[in-house]
Amino acid sequence: MPLKVKKLHPLFGGEASGIDISKPLSAAEVAEVVAAMDVYGILLFRGQPLTGDQQIAYAQQFGPLDLGLRKINKTRVKHRLGHEALIDISNEPSYLAHAIQRDQSYSMFNDAPIPS
Repeated sequence: MPLKVKKLHPLFGGEASGIDISKPLSAAEVAEVVAAMDVYGILLFRGQPLTGDQQIAYAQQFGPLDLGLRKINKTRVKHRLGHEALIDISNEPSYLAHAIQRDQSYSMFNDAPIPS
Protein backbone atom coordinates (compact mmCIF):
# COMPACT_ATOMS: atom_id res chain seq x y z
CA MET A 1 0.00 0.00 0.00
CA PRO A 2 1.47 3.40 -0.91
CA LEU A 3 2.12 6.15 1.61
CA LYS A 4 -0.84 8.44 2.22
CA VAL A 5 -0.50 11.80 3.98
CA LYS A 6 -3.29 13.96 5.39
CA LYS A 7 -2.37 17.62 6.01
CA LEU A 8 -2.56 18.49 9.74
CA HIS A 9 -1.80 22.22 9.63
CA PRO A 10 -1.86 24.87 6.91
CA LEU A 11 1.91 25.45 7.16
CA PHE A 12 3.43 22.06 8.08
CA GLY A 13 2.78 18.57 9.39
CA GLY A 14 1.07 15.55 7.93
CA GLU A 15 -0.49 12.37 9.29
CA ALA A 16 1.11 9.47 7.42
CA SER A 17 -0.43 6.05 6.86
CA GLY A 18 -0.14 3.13 4.49
CA ILE A 19 3.29 1.80 5.46
CA ASP A 20 4.55 -0.15 8.45
CA ILE A 21 7.57 1.72 9.81
CA SER A 22 8.40 -1.05 12.29
CA LYS A 23 9.81 -3.11 9.40
CA PRO A 24 12.46 -2.31 6.78
CA LEU A 25 11.07 -0.09 4.02
CA SER A 26 11.50 -0.68 0.31
CA ALA A 27 13.50 1.85 -1.69
CA ALA A 28 10.19 3.17 -3.09
CA GLU A 29 8.77 3.64 0.43
CA VAL A 30 11.90 5.47 1.59
CA ALA A 31 11.57 7.77 -1.44
CA GLU A 32 7.89 8.39 -0.60
CA VAL A 33 8.72 9.30 3.00
CA VAL A 34 11.53 11.63 1.88
CA ALA A 35 9.21 13.34 -0.62
CA ALA A 36 6.50 13.72 2.06
CA MET A 37 9.03 15.18 4.51
CA ASP A 38 10.00 17.71 1.83
CA VAL A 39 6.36 18.80 1.61
CA TYR A 40 5.18 18.54 5.24
CA GLY A 41 8.35 18.86 7.34
CA ILE A 42 6.91 16.61 10.06
CA LEU A 43 5.15 13.27 9.60
CA LEU A 44 3.01 11.68 12.31
CA PHE A 45 2.65 7.90 12.12
CA ARG A 46 -0.22 7.02 14.49
CA GLY A 47 -0.64 3.59 16.07
CA GLN A 48 2.85 2.38 15.28
CA PRO A 49 4.69 2.02 18.57
CA LEU A 50 8.37 1.31 18.05
CA THR A 51 11.03 -0.16 20.27
CA GLY A 52 14.26 1.81 20.52
CA ASP A 53 15.94 -0.61 18.11
CA GLN A 54 13.07 -0.27 15.61
CA GLN A 55 13.21 3.53 15.81
CA ILE A 56 16.95 3.49 15.13
CA ALA A 57 16.57 1.01 12.24
CA TYR A 58 13.82 3.19 10.72
CA ALA A 59 15.91 6.37 11.00
CA GLN A 60 19.05 4.71 9.55
CA GLN A 61 17.17 4.02 6.32
CA PHE A 62 17.46 7.76 5.60
CA GLY A 63 21.17 8.11 6.29
CA PRO A 64 23.67 8.20 9.15
CA LEU A 65 22.32 9.31 12.52
CA ASP A 66 23.39 12.68 13.92
CA LEU A 67 24.12 12.43 17.63
CA GLY A 68 24.26 16.24 17.94
CA LEU A 69 22.22 16.69 21.12
CA ARG A 70 23.71 13.57 22.70
CA LYS A 71 27.19 15.10 22.26
CA ILE A 72 26.09 18.19 24.18
CA ASN A 73 24.23 16.40 26.99
CA LYS A 74 26.43 13.34 27.33
CA THR A 75 27.61 14.08 30.87
CA ARG A 76 24.80 16.37 32.03
CA VAL A 77 21.77 14.11 32.06
CA LYS A 78 21.39 10.47 33.00
CA HIS A 79 20.48 8.59 29.84
CA ARG A 80 17.22 6.72 30.40
CA LEU A 81 16.43 5.35 26.93
CA GLY A 82 18.99 2.55 26.84
CA HIS A 83 20.63 3.36 23.51
CA GLU A 84 23.28 5.94 22.65
CA ALA A 85 21.55 6.86 19.38
CA LEU A 86 18.30 7.93 21.10
CA ILE A 87 17.81 11.22 22.91
CA ASP A 88 15.13 12.20 25.36
CA ILE A 89 13.52 15.54 24.51
CA SER A 90 11.09 15.88 27.35
CA ASN A 91 9.14 18.32 29.45
CA GLU A 92 9.31 15.98 32.43
CA PRO A 93 10.24 18.16 35.45
CA SER A 94 13.18 16.02 36.57
CA TYR A 95 14.89 16.70 33.23
CA LEU A 96 14.16 20.44 32.97
CA ALA A 97 17.06 21.43 35.21
CA HIS A 98 19.42 19.95 32.62
CA ALA A 99 17.68 21.30 29.51
CA ILE A 100 19.83 22.78 26.79
CA GLN A 101 19.76 26.56 26.81
CA ARG A 102 18.71 28.60 23.77
CA ASP A 103 22.19 30.09 23.38
CA GLN A 104 23.62 26.57 22.99
CA SER A 105 21.54 25.82 19.89
CA TYR A 106 24.41 26.84 17.59
CA SER A 107 26.08 23.51 18.29
CA MET A 108 23.07 21.22 18.17
CA PHE A 109 23.46 20.00 14.60
CA ASN A 110 27.09 20.33 13.68
CA ASP A 111 30.43 18.90 14.68
CA ALA A 112 31.90 22.20 15.89
CA PRO A 113 33.52 21.99 19.32
CA ILE A 114 31.44 23.30 22.20
CA PRO A 115 33.02 26.39 23.81
CA SER A 116 33.79 26.14 27.52
